[in-house]
Amino acid sequence: MGEPYQSRFAELLPDLVDNLAQMLEAINQGLKRSLSPSEVFSVPTIQRTIEEHIRLRKREGIDAASVIREYQVLAIHLSQFLASLVEQGNITIHDYVQLNVQVQQYVDELIRIMVRNFTPDDRSDNNPS
Repeated sequence: MGEPYQSRFAELLPDLVDNLAQMLEAINQGLKRSLSPSEVFSVPTIQRTIEEHIRLRKREGIDAASVIREYQVLAIHLSQFLASLVEQGNITIHDYVQLNVQVQQYVDELIRIMVRNFTPDDRSDNNPS
């Protein structure tokens, strides 16, 4: 487990930090290559990473709403990082707006995948016959 994830997310299990690092790297690669969120997250390795992240959270007793909030916090941190790049003069405000929209699209796709995988496929238990 490497920095900067270890210190920023010290309260998380090492496996969760590793999963988070892989998801962030997938987003980074998607941005670099101008790939859509669905293209990035359809890669089998990333699919397995997301599924493992969900399994770990379920084992911890974390509910779907909490995982959604985690991903939303992730989006906030990424937006703050991009804003710091504007302040440092590394990107323009226009770049920031474009990148921020793209990052939000990636996080939205992560949430969609998470919800799909977090909830059972067979909802017949919830619907009486």
